[in-house]
Amino acid sequence: ARSSAHRQVTDLCAAHGLSSGNVLRLYDEIVGFVDKLRHITPGGATSFVAPAERAVNVHPEFRSIVAKKVGSKTPLYTTYVNFDTDGGNNCGPCYRALERLVDACDVMGGTVTGFGSWVDQDCATRVAHILRGPCMLYMDVPSVGSEGQNAIFRKDINSWIKALRCVPISMTLAAGGVSWQAQRGIRQENALDLVVLKSQIPRHDGTCKEKFGLPDVTALDHTGACVEGLTGGDTYSTYLLSRIPAEQLVKQLKVIVGGVQARVELVPEKEEGIFVALDWLSVLQSPVGQATNKSVLSNRLRQRLEDDLSFLWNLPTPSGSTACLGRAKTTNRPPVSASQQPQEPVLEVALSSQPALFGNPAPASAPLFGGGGLFGAATPPVSAPFGAPSSQA
Repeated sequence: ARSSAHRQVTDLCAAHGLSSGNVLRLYDEIVGFVDKLRHITPGGATSFVAPAERAVNVHPEFRSIVAKKVGSKTPLYTTYVNFDTDGGNNCGPCYRALERLVDACDVMGGTVTGFGSWVDQDCATRVAHILRGPCMLYMDVPSVGSEGQNAIFRKDINSWIKALRCVPISMTLAAGGVSWQAQRGIRQENALDLVVLKSQIPRHDGTCKEKFGLPDVTALDHTGACVEGLTGGDTYSTYLLSRIPAEQLVKQLKVIVGGVQARVELVPEKEEGIFVALDWLSVLQSPVGQATNKSVLSNRLRQRLEDDLSFLWNLPTPSGSTACLGRAKTTNRPPVSASQQPQEPVLEVALSSQPALFGNPAPASAPLFGGGGLFGAATPPVSAPFGAPSSQA
């Protein structure tokens, strides 16, 4: 094929009075370049996974260098990601790689920018949600000094300043212990247990980056709950189980945030009544955007809380565990009209020819269930234990 192409090029050069040597060299260079392009395979140049994994692998080395520089002091690490996308590898593994980057590299914020009509808007907004920053997409690159470029720089610097102000912190929560007299002695329990922490900004898949650490066992009469991965400035909701009144809880509750004791106040609850019960039922059933304290909220305790809420507020549990007990609220519902009710079935069974399962044979007029004996049998004579004289019940 190459020799045939060379003959065609030579004939064309001869027809136009050109030297074929230079033309053939140029032809070979073009064909070789195109052949190399055909053999190029994706190598991670535009993949989101490759840079994220690279940053995760390099971050421990960076932390060790910083630890040597600061000496005995405990450093706090924050990372800011400036993410420029041109479409990229917008698939499931890239989102998981970016979430590993956020967890491993102490990412506190980022900015996503993209230029061109080929940018995947869904992928860019998901990445911005994971990095917890703005997403700025444009059809064309703004010219230097234009208002569009100034807006990009302003948002980028603003997000960077917010990331610098955010500090990854941990929280310890405890309220002492309480004792009560049990049948076999005095029992000691925590006055307060933290069961669920709910984040206002969950990940795109509904998980929560905050997690519960090992319990605080510094005190001898109680344990405290430790939550790691909190971000300063964010809002969280905690679901607590208290064994003491609210007025006493405010005095005993100690919340340590980043090594500093926080101030605790008692404010009126925004929700009341059945809405609080529904909120608790949804939290106990759905793990979206929340961290569960597994050392406290076991399956048996979760079921006990659901049953108590169902019986106290006459609500059906989402799992349907109390549906057979008729815990659905029906007092305010209008009754179903007789025309819309199905016809009740009639069952006629003759028991005269069949012996009863327990006791004496049942007469023909005995009902199917009830009527004296077990399963419709006539009441049998009851014998006293250990061979004593029997008596008629």
